[in-house]
Amino acid sequence: MDTRNGVKQRRQERIRRIMEQEAREALPTPHDEIASGPYNLLPKTAWTGLTPGAADEKTTSPAHLDPELAWKKRPNPWESEPSWGTVTALKPARGGTEAQPPASGDGSGPLLRAFFIQSMVAGVLFVILFAMAQSEHPAAQRGKAIVTAALTDTIDFQVAASWYERTFAGTPSFIPLFRAKDGGTVQYTEGTIQLPVVAPITGGTIVQSFAQTLSGIDIAVKDGGNVMASETGRVSLVTENGESGRTVVIQHANGRETIYGKLAEAQVAESDWVEAGQDIGTLQAAGGDGTSMLFFAVKEKGRYVDPADVVPFD
Repeated sequence: MDTRNGVKQRRQERIRRIMEQEAREALPTPHDEIASGPYNLLPKTAWTGLTPGAADEKTTSPAHLDPELAWKKRPNPWESEPSWGTVTALKPARGGTEAQPPASGDGSGPLLRAFFIQSMVAGVLFVILFAMAQSEHPAAQRGKAIVTAALTDTIDFQVAASWYERTFAGTPSFIPLFRAKDGGTVQYTEGTIQLPVVAPITGGTIVQSFAQTLSGIDIAVKDGGNVMASETGRVSLVTENGESGRTVVIQHANGRETIYGKLAEAQVAESDWVEAGQDIGTLQAAGGDGTSMLFFAVKEKGRYVDPADVVPFD
């Protein structure tokens, strides 16, 4: 009886072991995941000798394989496997986008391609120009005449000088090609350019000096009048105040600014270019004393200076 029970127990134990072994073999292993994954980077020969039938199952079976250790053993399998040299693209097993193998070369391909294209374009243009030069067709003759005129005719600098004078109120005498109309020679001078300076108004009287205001002067004139720009420059600001009237600020060369206040109207706008003596506005109507007032100030590099030291007042 005991012998029969022992045989039965051994048979059941054998059946249980077989079932557990089958269950273990049915589970996916790292080998299966790597070998049949979306990107099979290791060839099958990399797993030679790593089967469950090896001497040490715990260290050699795919179930216990360390992928990092396997990659260290064969870091560049494409260098030793002939099949890697014929692969043009690595395709994933289940959908996804194609993965291209690493590009080789030093990047000279695009450079050579661009050089080839440019050489071809230059060659085509040369052939076209050469054919036009050899052709007797009327259209080709007109093209040759235009090219010949552009290469041989003398440029009319007088026209350019006239345009410059109309646009900027004076020819650039520092350029030798722009000579005076009388044929005189160009004279070079040293130092800064001296532009004309005029009083902002004629017939006025200073009624409040710079020493009293420390910012500018007040000029009284009988029954209004036109206000002129004291120097050549660009209008940088035009403002309006209900009590003091309009104010115009002009930026000049060498960091100088002039300010014209208490105007009734401004005849210029911001960014306008004005010349010395050009009208920029009008004064307000005369008050009870029969005079109009102009506030005039001068700044040198951001600091107020006495206008009488800069502008010639009568």
